Amino acid sequence: MKFICSAFYPRLAKILFDDGRAMTGLRYAVYRKVLQKDHFLITHGSSAIIGCNMLQLVTEEEYLCDKHKIFLREYGKPAIYCLDHLMRLSDDLIAHCAGRNVKPTQIAMHYVNPKQLYDSAYIPPLH
Repeated sequence: MKFICSAFYPRLAKILFDDGRAMTGLRYAVYRKVLQKDHFLITHGSSAIIGCNMLQLVTEEEYLCDKHKIFLREYGKPAIYCLDHLMRLSDDLIAHCAGRNVKPTQIAMHYVNPKQLYDSAYIPPLH
């Protein structure tokens, strides 16, 4: 998957969608499959995979980040949810980050343990 962008989880998204696994100020990144440009991964939390230009999933806990192995177990057990339906939250997160609207056909939401990965004092403005 190719890195598209990263941003902070917007307060408006938290208010509208109340994703129980993400919180305002949590860093997230968007990746897109190289050969399937309408398939996306949104990873929540400032883990080691946020800075990858190219990312490959090996297991829920193991990734290849620019061909280097990364293990996310140190952050707590990660969770991946594959969405087989359209979801406005994912569309809004991609648009907020990338600055343009996309029409994804497949989305995976990846969460690491957010309690260790964000600054609770950070409160971004409403956009």
